[in-house]
Amino acid sequence: KRSSSQMSKVLISGLGGGLDVVNAALLFFCARHEGRHNVSLGSARPAPVVDVLGGKPFSSNGAIINSNSKINRPRTSRYAEPLVSKYLDDEPIYYIARTSQEATETKPTYRKEPLRTTIDACFDELGFSDIVFVDGGGDSLIVRSSDSPTGEDPVKGGDAEMLAAIRGRKGVVQAIISVGLDIKEDKFFETVELLKARGGYYGKVNLLTGEKSDFKLDRLFSFNSPFGINSPWINKYFELCEKVLVLKEEDLQDEGKMMSHTGVVTYWALKGQFGVKRTFVQWEPVQPDGTKGALVRPEHCWMYFVDPTELENIKVELHSAL
Repeated sequence: KRSSSQMSKVLISGLGGGLDVVNAALLFFCARHEGRHNVSLGSARPAPVVDVLGGKPFSSNGAIINSNSKINRPRTSRYAEPLVSKYLDDEPIYYIARTSQEATETKPTYRKEPLRTTIDACFDELGFSDIVFVDGGGDSLIVRSSDSPTGEDPVKGGDAEMLAAIRGRKGVVQAIISVGLDIKEDKFFETVELLKARGGYYGKVNLLTGEKSDFKLDRLFSFNSPFGINSPWINKYFELCEKVLVLKEEDLQDEGKMMSHTGVVTYWALKGQFGVKRTFVQWEPVQPDGTKGALVRPEHCWMYFVDPTELENIKVELHSAL
């Protein structure tokens, strides 16, 4: 008799940041190493499906792409999905467009309804039983402008649009790694406490050591694989990062590599190499001693799991009270 984890069909997708597909690949590699061959990789990004060339549409805002696909955006927009497919031996990637563009429109527009219809199609047409959306940095847990280091509006923008469309959809989980890069860390944990009170917190896993705390998603991931920098699955993740990410200055000249603040921090954290590391992005922090780079900490190895519907409910309640 097969276990429920073996029978379920899971899509692990980037939530929306530039290289969240690489952050999602962490869970993808771990699950595949555990024998979960019914796990697929996805990516939610702004470009509409009309700008995805060589993809197979499955909904108005969705397409299955591979290494031969092309997303009609410049390198600086960081659409790495076809490259990721190439490096994973032409693994299909389920692309979810946050925007759509009608023939009469000159630019794409965010519309909640077709985005939700596409998320529903992942379940109803493609047969996924669960979707795990992965966010690097933690800005998806911003519920107030004061939670953000830059005063980001929690009800506008990419992650906010995705969460609004997901709200109420059963079978969706949200995962967050490298917490504190895009959200004030104390505010992140305040929101976690609010989620705990609602039953919307599913625990955390340290992807370097394998340590678990309050983890409640064993039906999806056992996390019984070997952990540490020499484990086979995490080495596949390192190899992908080294092919796709700008990790050192000379990589800036490589047309096949792209910058990712959260992606680089996660890579070094899971290598166990802590301290200030260059990420080369335009908004790269400057440390007190004048050194450029992000401070990579052991805390960045933890991946947190939450219920996105309860998260969105918190946000809606907070803003309706204003």
